[in-house]
Amino acid sequence: MNATDNKLYPPLRFFSALRAALFLLIVLAALACVSGSVSAQAVLDQSGEDDPPYEAENVELVAQYGGMATDLVMRDHFVFLATSHRFWVVDVSQPQTPQMIAASPPLGDTPWNIALADNWLLVPAGVDGLWIFDVQDPYHPVAVAHLPSRDFSLDAAMWKNFLFLADSQGGLRIFDASDFEKPREIGTYGETIREVEIAGDYLIVLSDKNVDILDLSDPAKPLVIWRTMLSGDVFDIRVHGNYLLIPQWNKRVQIWDIRDPKWPVWQASISVPAATYAGGMGEYIWVKGWNSLYVFDLSNPSKPQQISRFELDGSIQNAVYKEGLLYAADYFGGLRVLDYSDPKQPIEVGEVKMPGILRYTEMEKGYLYAADELSIKTIDLSNIRRPQLVYDFGIGLNRSASNNVEAWENYLVAAEDGSMGFLIFDVSDPAKPVQMAHDKNPFFYSDFAVWQNYLIGVHYRGLAIFDISDVNQPVFLTTYPLSGVLEAVVLDDRVVLLTKYGLRVIDISDPKQIRMLASDNSFSDGKDVALFKNMAFVADSRKGVLIYDLSDPTALRLINTITTPDNADCVEVSGRYAFVCRWRDLGNYRFFGGFAVYDIRDPADPIEVGIL
Repeated sequence: MNATDNKLYPPLRFFSALRAALFLLIVLAALACVSGSVSAQAVLDQSGEDDPPYEAENVELVAQYGGMATDLVMRDHFVFLATSHRFWVVDVSQPQTPQMIAASPPLGDTPWNIALADNWLLVPAGVDGLWIFDVQDPYHPVAVAHLPSRDFSLDAAMWKNFLFLADSQGGLRIFDASDFEKPREIGTYGETIREVEIAGDYLIVLSDKNVDILDLSDPAKPLVIWRTMLSGDVFDIRVHGNYLLIPQWNKRVQIWDIRDPKWPVWQASISVPAATYAGGMGEYIWVKGWNSLYVFDLSNPSKPQQISRFELDGSIQNAVYKEGLLYAADYFGGLRVLDYSDPKQPIEVGEVKMPGILRYTEMEKGYLYAADELSIKTIDLSNIRRPQLVYDFGIGLNRSASNNVEAWENYLVAAEDGSMGFLIFDVSDPAKPVQMAHDKNPFFYSDFAVWQNYLIGVHYRGLAIFDISDVNQPVFLTTYPLSGVLEAVVLDDRVVLLTKYGLRVIDISDPKQIRMLASDNSFSDGKDVALFKNMAFVADSRKGVLIYDLSDPTALRLINTITTPDNADCVEVSGRYAFVCRWRDLGNYRFFGGFAVYDIRDPADPIEVGIL
């Protein structure tokens, strides 16, 4: 991975190839945006054609399940853990058995960083702006203020009565927070600010190209007193005592002595592969590198000595050290507690498991079948505001797949991680699935579709067709060679294929004699496809959403393009609405940009009626 790659924020090994949202959202009824697909359950008003087309204006996020842990802060024996679209409060008075005791309501975007200021929790939530919560009673966090984002709120810090908000391309925004419930904006600085750190009476800010130290003598007009240019990707800065830590991806961790902020003194550069995060732990510092947590002795800051390396099965985003214990936010797993009373021999002593990043979903009969990094899960959505896990299959899925679970009638098919072939389950009782078949045909499947008694498996060389009249014994019929197929959806006796190179329509009325009917190459970066009546909606990250008329099976006709302000990465259609999820590219970084809802009763003139 190099500096020109588009990386999710922060860069993560498993996500360099991911093409869409990494967590499950539920909007109004059920919107699940995961790995390039959205599952929508029709709960929006879909009454007669004469109804006014604007019922979806006030899109509300009502529930959230799963997601990644992104940051944490600590007060007393309570950890505030930022996750996808909310934060959790964890009681760690018993570190071996941490207990989740409270959570915020769902937020409009993911908080990548959070900060504490006395009894106030600052929660910058991307496109949803900055939320301020009163956490004096950790069991009952209360939202007291909200500041809309000008661009993408990433980080926040407090100094005296002043609040500093890193708002990405909105720059550094400065507020007088004498009244925490009514912050008043008094100034700005810079153009693209991603991280902020307080160091005494100075503010350290991370932009795309620099790390600046600002004098806060006049908080409304901070003055740059020092700057260092960055030659590699930097995702975090951290102050530890008298030292500034700057981890650089694919380079080193810089250590600067900032006792005199006007004249910082370079101390050392530590070689850590894929360094992304760093922090202090007494006379030591920890550094998150590739699949490992490194600890260095800083007693001689010009010559830091590595004293331990703890191998991880996850990815630490941030950590807080207290009384010999390191509390770490694990991107994939939740909260982990590591005992560093002997820094040379760390051991893991406790954890709080989160559901994880749900990457593939399939809706059937009120249940959502969702897969994270480790397994498929059955989630009951009968109470849409309180999704409930009812079963965990305990099998991992092919991580390179786009959508490798498919449900039909009382069955579910999935491609197991690291294995060729597929598994079929009877899910007539969603809480007690029964494995019916395990086909070991030599393909790694990335998607499935079902037509009548036939299963269509998408693999890297094309399609494989199976007769599943007897689900206990799938019968392989034929293959259809076609390069670059990403996704397959069925329309009558046709299959619409999204490929790397465009849209294809094939005739499967005779599964043994598949015929190509039509093709179109109007887009070059298709991410997802959804069908509505005789129309196909294609999310293309460069062009938006392309709408095709499929009424003539031998000719694909492009009838309109919905131009989206951000990259369109997934699309689903339910009733008369199209739901589009979007990503934003900021330099080398990718951020979830929210949902847009369109009324599509006239496909030639879609109307945006809601946004989240």
